[in-house]
Amino acid sequence: MATATPATAEVLPEAAAPPAPAAPEAVAAPAPSSPLDRWTDLQWLPCNLEVKLSVPHFTVGDVLRMAPQSVVETRWQQNADVPVRANGQLLAWAEFEGVDEKLAVRITRLA
Repeated sequence: MATATPATAEVLPEAAAPPAPAAPEAVAAPAPSSPLDRWTDLQWLPCNLEVKLSVPHFTVGDVLRMAPQSVVETRWQQNADVPVRANGQLLAWAEFEGVDEKLAVRITRLA
C-alpha cells in the first residue's frame, strides 16, 4: 500500500492590484480679473435705465392745469442725488447736469 504524503500547498504571491486610476486634475477656471469680466457675455443685452423724480400729492387737477411754461415743483432738494435704476433695480445715485444743452445725470455713487 502506498503511503500518502501530505500535500504541500503552494503559496502563490498575491497578484498585484492594478494601480488606481489617477484622479483627473482639477482645472480651475481662470479667475476674473475684475468683477465686470463675468458679465462679458451679457453686455449686448438691452436694459431700461430710469432716473425718476416722484412728485407726491400731484393730482389730476394739477395735470389738467398744465400748460406750456408750467413748472412742476418736486420735493427733491436741488442738490440731492436722484436714484438711477436699471430694469427696476437700484443701480446708483446721480445728480442732474447739462451737457451740450441736453439734460444728463452724473453718477455720484453706486448703490
